[in-house]
Formats: sequence, C-alpha cells, structure tokens
Amino acid sequence: MPPLTRRQAQIVQLLGDGHTQDQISDDLDISRSTVNDHLANARRSLGAHTSAELVAQAYRLGYVDPPLNERQQDLSAAVDKFLADQTPYNRARMGLAIAAAKDAHAGIIPTGEPHDLSG
Repeated sequence: MPPLTRRQAQIVQLLGDGHTQDQISDDLDISRSTVNDHLANARRSLGAHTSAELVAQAYRLGYVDPPLNERQQDLSAAVDKFLADQTPYNRARMGLAIAAAKDAHAGIIPTGEPHDLSG
C-alpha cells in the first residue's frame, strides 16, 4: 500500500473534521477538482471505496488524527477529570476561566463585571 502524501493526509484530515470539499478547496486555495483528485488518489492508496472508509483507514494507519469531534470529547473528558481532582475553590476559579475561554471562542464579549470568588 503506497503511503499518503502530506497533502493527501491534510485533505483527508479536513474531510474527517467535517469540512466539505468546497470548504477544503477554499481553505487550501486549490480547485475542487484538485481536492477530488487528492481524495481519489488517497482512496486508491488505502483501498477505500468511500470517503468514510478513507477517513477511518487513514486514522487506523496513523495518517490523520481522530475526527475533531472525538478530539473535543477527549479534551473535554481530560478537563473534567482535572477539575474533579481540584479543591472546590480552585474548581470554581478554573470553571470561570474555562467558561470565559468558551465564550471568547464563541464570540461572546464579557461584561467586565468582577466575579466574587470568596464563596
């Protein structure tokens, strides 16, 4: 089985993360036809018949990371475990920091009002 090229692995990763072929084309500034060619060559290299098989096989062989939703679940579980090991005071402070980070990622602007952590 010939290995995937770096570009093929990149495109398969994006596909596995839920990007459409049009989004991949825009993100990488290449034509949709080029995206299709890379995917067809990657399917041929890994013996996959569908895009789902391609992503699964590429993951099993170590060419790509797990799909984004699985990585997010792994990270979320790790954060939950870490917080469970902290004191209640530290858990509250870290929970606020995590909530603020999530809000920032979602584009929510904080009010700037202070929080009472003496609780």
